[in-house]
Amino acid sequence: MTNKEYNHQLIVRYLSGEASNEERMELKELLANDESLKSHFIEVRDLWNLSNAKQFDAGKAFGDFQHRIKDSENHPIKKLNRYSWLKYVAAAASVLIVLMVGKMRLSPDVEELKSYSYATEKGQRKIIVLPDSTKIWLGSETVLSYTSDFKTKSREVRLSGEAFFDVTHQADKPFVVVSGQHHVKVLGTRFKLNAIKNSPFVETVLEEGKVQVYVPGKDLNCILEPGQKSVFNKIEESLKSSTEPNICVYTAITKGQLVFKNEPLGALSKRLEKWYGVEIVVDESVEKLRFTGVIDQESLEDILKIMAMSNGIHYKETKGTIQITQN
Repeated sequence: MTNKEYNHQLIVRYLSGEASNEERMELKELLANDESLKSHFIEVRDLWNLSNAKQFDAGKAFGDFQHRIKDSENHPIKKLNRYSWLKYVAAAASVLIVLMVGKMRLSPDVEELKSYSYATEKGQRKIIVLPDSTKIWLGSETVLSYTSDFKTKSREVRLSGEAFFDVTHQADKPFVVVSGQHHVKVLGTRFKLNAIKNSPFVETVLEEGKVQVYVPGKDLNCILEPGQKSVFNKIEESLKSSTEPNICVYTAITKGQLVFKNEPLGALSKRLEKWYGVEIVVDESVEKLRFTGVIDQESLEDILKIMAMSNGIHYKETKGTIQITQN
């Protein structure tokens, strides 16, 4: 295996979430010292973000990369005549128009900030990589957005929903996640943020590093260490931190899993709704029953069968809605 092939495989493993901590650190060091590899990483990352990860063709991406390198070596840059120059300018302009997000000022020299966003639907999950190489796992019904000055002036993103962040370290540019009044400020770390739109709570759970959680304009501020969790109450405008013994429940999204430990069925059903993209109605007689388990590739039917056998519940589907009652 050549160095180029190894580096490409390292990029794909990083994007797919399969890279170890050592491999992630190795890739970041390679990107810092190799402009050609950095350009290739950006191309692959953008293709990954725009496509479904399962449909991404890693071999084709690497083949295109090799072809461009070989082509540039065999065909040195030629001097463009006036008409060729106009042709390439027109092509480039058309690409810019298609990719443009946001509005432009009337002045040709001044451009307004562009806005970029990624969204998931109910039952959908997505992995994205930001321009600074920060990797984010988006949960179901989540929207993440940032502006075109990201990385140049600041590293601020906005989140509505749930996401796990693996933030690239930059000492001079903290990474800030804004969810309404709630802010999380980091330098480089791994954490989960639950900022569900209609929930009265915003949760931050830290796996690695250190984060500052705060609400601008309010006397609400706390520093989280690994293994800790903060909860912001939007209604009471309070912020509390505590030790979180079940970190795996929050980091499971990075492995494509849904983990629950001693969780009441009423709350668990809401997570199953988002995970599978269905509607579930739980009868009051069973909503306090508690379940523990890990969902990987299992279907909802398989999970409901196991729950029925272990806790004596009954379920049926009516017009697309799952109803769970006492057996």
